[in-house]
Amino acid sequence: MLTSQRKKAILDALARDGQVLAKQLSETFEVSEDTVRRDLRELAAEGLLQRVHGGALPASSAVAPFAERREIESSAKRAIAGAAAAMIGNGQVVHRMLAKSCSERYQTMAELRTALETLRDGSGGQTPWSGTTVMRSEPQERTPMVGRDAELADLTGQLDRMLMGHGGFVLLSGEPGVGKTRLAREVQRLARARGCLTLTGQCYEQEGAPPFGPFAETVEQSLRLAELSRLPRRR
Repeated sequence: MLTSQRKKAILDALARDGQVLAKQLSETFEVSEDTVRRDLRELAAEGLLQRVHGGALPASSAVAPFAERREIESSAKRAIAGAAAAMIGNGQVVHRMLAKSCSERYQTMAELRTALETLRDGSGGQTPWSGTTVMRSEPQERTPMVGRDAELADLTGQLDRMLMGHGGFVLLSGEPGVGKTRLAREVQRLARARGCLTLTGQCYEQEGAPPFGPFAETVEQSLRLAELSRLPRRR
């Protein structure tokens, strides 16, 4: 199959199914995944689709140049920005979130959400679920944690410092497949066992990815978890 024929087949599949996966395309066309990824990159460069991790999605306005995106739904964007600015409340919420002392920050996401809702509604009332505990199920690992004792000890030390009120940042680096994700999940498990809220944000390989995507994901997760506290507990 020629490259042009393969690309047309990819676009046809995208129009039909709404998404394509590199692995499936590789099996369908009997070519390597590298070849498929190159096709997807070239099609994305032409604005015919948007790449995501593992495949592609239909093209959207997000892949257009900024000068064009700026004119899309401009009135709606201004309305959203105005509503968001009104919720800042002279910066007191932001200042408390960034407080140096751990004791001065919001202690739970439910408490933070209450503050945001108070700003939005212009009242000092408390929501009925403020301060309740968020229940989460513990994910089960398929494989035991092995061969990372030194790294895990370092990260556990960082966790101890965080619980004492000392913030920090840790970067895990290495070749694909060496176990970075598994190590990060193990630290999350240890943190949850100590009563910490753990959140995950993903970076995606795609054209026109939204700014601060991983941070937006973690905020969304935290608000969903806080929402669960509205549900009655089973006795």
